[in-house]
Amino acid sequence: MRMAILNPEDEKRIEIIKETLINNGPNLQYHNAPHGLDVWNTARNYGTVANLSYDDRVVLESASLLHDFIFVPRRDDNEEKTASFASSFLPSLGFLDYQVSKIHDLIIATKPSLEPKNFLEGLIRDCDLDYLGRQDYVSISEKLREEWHKPRDREWFELQEKFLTGHTYHAEIAQVLRNYGKNRNINLVRKVLKATN
Repeated sequence: MRMAILNPEDEKRIEIIKETLINNGPNLQYHNAPHGLDVWNTARNYGTVANLSYDDRVVLESASLLHDFIFVPRRDDNEEKTASFASSFLPSLGFLDYQVSKIHDLIIATKPSLEPKNFLEGLIRDCDLDYLGRQDYVSISEKLREEWHKPRDREWFELQEKFLTGHTYHAEIAQVLRNYGKNRNINLVRKVLKATN
């Protein structure tokens, strides 16, 4: 797949956001700069494959890097605080008001309790949970377990099975690329559960 490149000015903005994430973002086991960079890389790939407009790619990539910038475990206002930070930070990089507003809304859309209202909101949700259908699912979910301070026991794997089976990718591109792998990971979790009976 040939990656669609942003213009130099927008690439510079993305690089500044990346540096901000790496230097000032959360540093937990799961919620950290590598997670943000992983979501951004997925957003960049999906944006190209989905043939998003140039502006939507800039907005999606920016929001994907920032979506967990402020993350305090067990708080339910992380997305709101991050969206507020983005709204104050991004104008200094030259983002226009409408872009800042869209990025704000995309960050809010990553809140697990909300349903996406449009294609881009669904796509950022898919990018955030892309790993559910990948081969690195086990290692990434292990980082989440460590962050949550949960024991690696039957209850944890039951929680994983419930989450995986209840999850649906929104965009067709994510469904095509990740549903097979997600089903493989569901079966993997079920094998662990069966072995713990």
